[in-house]
Amino acid sequence: MTEEEFSTYWSQLVDRKYSTDKDNLSENEMKFYAVNYFRGKVPRSSLNGYLEEVSFEEVSEAINGLAVMGLSEASKKLKETILLFLQSPDIPQSSGLLIDRYANFDDKEYEKFEEKIFKKLSEYEDYFMELDDEVFDALCLFADKNGMVVT
Repeated sequence: MTEEEFSTYWSQLVDRKYSTDKDNLSENEMKFYAVNYFRGKVPRSSLNGYLEEVSFEEVSEAINGLAVMGLSEASKKLKETILLFLQSPDIPQSSGLLIDRYANFDDKEYEKFEEKIFKKLSEYEDYFMELDDEVFDALCLFADKNGMVVT
């Protein structure tokens, strides 16, 4: 998959994901979507921005997708990141956004939480920022192997 094909495919995938038919992406397409969303969100909005906007479903797909794409260390580190953010020993099978876990925090409590957690997460963010080319290549290979083409 070339960069141009990638961009076109990504645009089509996003359009389909947010169409009215919620069951419109295959399992492989969901993995592709979740991994590329992660890949793009962290550099644009930081790890903090990603964690505050991602759903449980999408983060689980991203963790799984990275592993399936041969990026097991990245998958492991993303899982560690999520567990640290959730302050939990496992990722619950839940709907909604990760940030919803902290909906009952007032602004001051959340600010204190952010200060504590995001300082710890900065090394993970640096790691993920350095992976961009490797993740892009893995996404392209995954798309090629699974017949994911521009229509």
